[in-house]
Amino acid sequence: AQKLYALLGTIKDVPEYTVWQDEEGEPFNAVCLLKSDGQVIGEGSGRNKKLAKQICADNALRSAELQDIIKSRS
Repeated sequence: AQKLYALLGTIKDVPEYTVWQDEEGEPFNAVCLLKSDGQVIGEGSGRNKKLAKQICADNALRSAELQDIIKSRS
């Protein structure tokens, strides 16, 4: 997550996470959005909220969407 904050800092943006659980006992789901425009840059799921957000951030760092955003705003 720190790498994601650092990378987004170069374009003056921050990630915003939405985390939910469909049913008790099910994995938590997370979506990572750009705070400035709400564009989805990553998704992930895990057994707790923290893990779901970490997986989501890792997926966002590898996403083509984020790379395109960085290129277009640099």
